[in-house]
Amino acid sequence: MIEIPLQRLPNQELIMILDGQNVTLHVYQRGLADVTHMYLDVSVGSTIVQQAAPLIPRVGILSTPKDFAGQFRLVDTAAKPDWQTNPTYDELGTAANQGRYRLYYLTADEDSQVEAARTERLEAAALSELATGAATVTDSPIDPTESEASDG
Repeated sequence: MIEIPLQRLPNQELIMILDGQNVTLHVYQRGLADVTHMYLDVSVGSTIVQQAAPLIPRVGILSTPKDFAGQFRLVDTAAKPDWQTNPTYDELGTAANQGRYRLYYLTADEDSQVEAARTERLEAAALSELATGAATVTDSPIDPTESEASDG
């Protein structure tokens, strides 16, 4: 996993080599007044991989990472995992400059592991929520000693 060195700028371009690919990233903010969103364009060499991918925390940024090895994920470091909010340019950054929103490049294997863990947590949370209203074995009207007596 590689942290992308974002700055607190509304429009920035970064050129780097990621997993052997010559990658150009364009991170920018669009919108009117109080309703703005951050987006990412990704190119490998002269091939456009994706344009206007919304920067949304906790999910893979690239919707179809064909012609590209890997994935990008944004993390909101100031919020709980289930309450992450969309970024604004003035809070972009890295661990070194204490930016709230940090962009990471993950190899395909790393991203698969992250997605599997995220899915497991979501499933566990859903099961936990369902289980709070479920009956327990001790609530059962069946007396367990009756079934033991009939087995003998």
